[in-house]
Amino acid sequence: MSRVFKDSSSYLARLQSFNRVDKERDELIKELIANCQAFQDRLEQKCNEYDKLEAQVRSVYQAQADEANGKLADIQRKADANSFAFAVIDGDEAIFRDGLVSKGEKSGLVAANRLQADIRKHLRSIYPDVNSEDWRIIVQVALNLEGLSKADHTKRMAKINEFARGFNHARAFFSLVDVGKDMQQSYVKVREMARLMLPNPQCKQVIIGPCYDKHYILQLQSLLFDPKVALFETSQTTREAQDSGYRMFRFPEVFRSDVPNGNASSSSPLRNGMVDIIEEFKNSLDLKGTQSLATPRKCYLVNASGERVDEPAPNYETSAAQRVDARVKEEARGPCYRYHLAGACGVSSCSYYHNGRLGLAEQQVLRARARNFLCSYRSACNNPDCIWGHHCRYGSKCQISNCSYGDTHDIDTTPVERIYENGLRERIRA
Repeated sequence: MSRVFKDSSSYLARLQSFNRVDKERDELIKELIANCQAFQDRLEQKCNEYDKLEAQVRSVYQAQADEANGKLADIQRKADANSFAFAVIDGDEAIFRDGLVSKGEKSGLVAANRLQADIRKHLRSIYPDVNSEDWRIIVQVALNLEGLSKADHTKRMAKINEFARGFNHARAFFSLVDVGKDMQQSYVKVREMARLMLPNPQCKQVIIGPCYDKHYILQLQSLLFDPKVALFETSQTTREAQDSGYRMFRFPEVFRSDVPNGNASSSSPLRNGMVDIIEEFKNSLDLKGTQSLATPRKCYLVNASGERVDEPAPNYETSAAQRVDARVKEEARGPCYRYHLAGACGVSSCSYYHNGRLGLAEQQVLRARARNFLCSYRSACNNPDCIWGHHCRYGSKCQISNCSYGDTHDIDTTPVERIYENGLRERIRA
């Protein structure tokens, strides 16, 4: 029998082995349960802390939002309290009514008061739900006073000056500006003053005019998309301008509704002014036998509308650009363009480096890069030494989103004239 049955001690040993494994398993399960409970407790703690932090952050952000909204409302109140309408008028095209100018200072007062009343009436018609009576009205009329005297059939410049003085004294924000005989200056002032005022949130309306032909409207097209812009007209407005789709109105109590005989301004300066200037230049060339017409070195280019056009950016050596960039890293700041290109800065505490002017090759790099910075006068700039850009180099084909030259995309970049520093003009042959 002893050979049939094994020794029971071997079974006991195996049982004890199983018991040890079971015990280790139980201990492992207990350890896992304990760790899981610990992690669950920590998670709950973190969730509670997060909820408290979220409540605090929301409270802080809500307080900041309330403060910002309060400041915004305060700014809006101040803006509404100082709202104004701005009218900029090309006085070479909008001719004052018969009898106003010839009567001197008193008629200047009458003209200003009538214009104020007409603008108030216009504002009430387009803002019926707003109390526009509290808005200030700013008016700037740019014109050639000598031309005004001819249009009014009087040679008495004293009366013209008295009229201008009366107009300027009538209202604190009314000004009549004599721009001289340059046919382009009135239009340039109209365009640039409108550009200046449109971004101002306190400016609720910008009145431009008179818009006498389609070409005039095309030149101002970049401004006309703004709903704050309003156009006014005189009878000189062409059928093309009337069919442009823009709503126009008149100031019949102030400006003539007829085309005065002998009015030197009855032709569009944008269309005919350049031709007259070119002819004058041609005639001056016929006098070269009797007077010196040495061509000055400095000049700038303009298109058919008298707007400044940039020459192509100059080429430069890659090695020169690398030297400029290395100098920027060395100085830890950029170069002063005015100092290195013009030789003088004029800023007492300039934040850009001077430290000796760059070489000619490096200056060529700066000249090309300076075109990336928009001149504050844009296409109205008449400084031959200006180093900045005056319009987008890509024009209407620009594909750059948020282009800083966006308001110049409609400018014709084809140059037709050179204007020299002494005022002489030279036509560019095609």
